[in-house]
Amino acid sequence: MAEPGDAPDTARLVPGLRVRVHYNLHRGGFSVVAGNRVAANVADITLTAVTFRVQPAGLARIRREGRREVCAYATGLIEAFQTAPDVTAMQKVAFNPHRTDTFTLRDGTPVHGAPRVLFAPDPADRAVRSNRRPGYGWIPRCSLHLDHTGLCGPYRQPGPEDCQRCGAVGRLTHAGPQA
Repeated sequence: MAEPGDAPDTARLVPGLRVRVHYNLHRGGFSVVAGNRVAANVADITLTAVTFRVQPAGLARIRREGRREVCAYATGLIEAFQTAPDVTAMQKVAFNPHRTDTFTLRDGTPVHGAPRVLFAPDPADRAVRSNRRPGYGWIPRCSLHLDHTGLCGPYRQPGPEDCQRCGAVGRLTHAGPQA
């Protein structure tokens, strides 16, 4: 069986392509869906203009039947993949269908979208096989991209306030999460 990110799986991934990304429950890593088809399985991927989605019917079915299935994903534009990133200076975004109805930060703050999200395993999670470590979304700890309601949607404008510490680009141009 191929590991996440093995070629030629990734040949269809190009920067700027709008995709949907979800954690692969069977193989580990992340499945990248373009159109209605899985285009690739990767160990890590960075998206821009990201919106997090949870399908209510799938969430209800998971809670009712106690089975695992994909009911949550992120959509965005590919920036890079297979970069073996360092996530130590970032904060984790996760989804647990048994605890919340939405993606959240560690402190429970809902996250509906972000200008840039890195999807990668947590280096603190130890597993026998590296491709079976749970995957998470990672966002900068920079307060440039936070407002009082949590993270906003993908709208931003570059400017001199770009964060040199975490690489976050620009301030958001609206307040409140995207539906």
